[in-house]
Amino acid sequence: MRIVICVPQCSDITGNMVTARRYRQALCEYGHQVVIRAVSEDGDEMRLALVKDQPELLLLLHAYKTGKPWLCLHDCSIPALVLLSGTDVNDGLHCPQQREIISLVLQQAAAVLIQNPLLEQLLRRDFPHLCSNLYHLPPAALLGEAEYPLRSRHEIADGTVVLLCAAGIRPVKGLVELIEMAAPLESACRNWLLAFCGPPLDDDYAQRFFAAVDRYRWATYLGIIPQDAMASVLRAVDVVVNNSFSEGLSNVLVEAACLGRPLLARDIPGNRPLVKHGVNGLLYNDSRDFVAAARALIDKADLRRQLSVPDDTFSSQTEARILNEICCRAGTCRP
Repeated sequence: MRIVICVPQCSDITGNMVTARRYRQALCEYGHQVVIRAVSEDGDEMRLALVKDQPELLLLLHAYKTGKPWLCLHDCSIPALVLLSGTDVNDGLHCPQQREIISLVLQQAAAVLIQNPLLEQLLRRDFPHLCSNLYHLPPAALLGEAEYPLRSRHEIADGTVVLLCAAGIRPVKGLVELIEMAAPLESACRNWLLAFCGPPLDDDYAQRFFAAVDRYRWATYLGIIPQDAMASVLRAVDVVVNNSFSEGLSNVLVEAACLGRPLLARDIPGNRPLVKHGVNGLLYNDSRDFVAAARALIDKADLRRQLSVPDDTFSSQTEARILNEICCRAGTCRP
């Protein structure tokens, strides 16, 4: 089957593209012809993709950003699957300007996919009329094999405890707020570094972020790490941090969990399925919780070892099988 995966524009180095590439590989292994197209909200790129690629099925990543141009096609007879993002569920469905679009997309889609079981529960509770064709698609990780000598390349001394926050630089990721929360650790802990990597996605917020990084000797920006090298970077750090105010399901946290890196994350529905408090990481609710948890992880190597528990439940074979079955039911062939 010919499948086009649609991602929002400017997704080349974001979680959307990471997910799209993983889905493309999974579906290609089942014999499908799959291409990825970045589309804008006006629908022009999607119209061109229909002409050029002649798809039998569309897979829309992000119900609002790619669903809106799909609706603009009006008479499109090609079935579409929709992967709900955390932004769709946590923000879009509660925003009058987006709710109507998202609702129409979910009602007209051949199937709606969601990765996070807690967000699925919230959706079924708060918007049951949109859940008639909702499917849980368990997440997986596609671990790259490129080597990245993190500590030598960035001159990080041996023995320095590295806390890594990998995220696009935009307000929802809470990066500036994370730096501010970490400030009390300067006088409380020794030999630690708070490192960031990810693309600037919001100009005003990025300006605030880089100013905050420049203020503190224990904060650093690593730049944009190639996705194929992220596994190497994750293996080289001591703790993986997520301070997002809203998440669907973080690809970085899934990858870190698979590799057994200790996790430190804000206690939100998007993080709870991945971070088992006291088992593979620590969850925090506020700045006081964060400082206490971060200090314990920096000071106690035995705690980091205790929380270094690889999670083998994220099966790429299971994700690929379920995704293929749903695509085949929605498209023109059968599994």
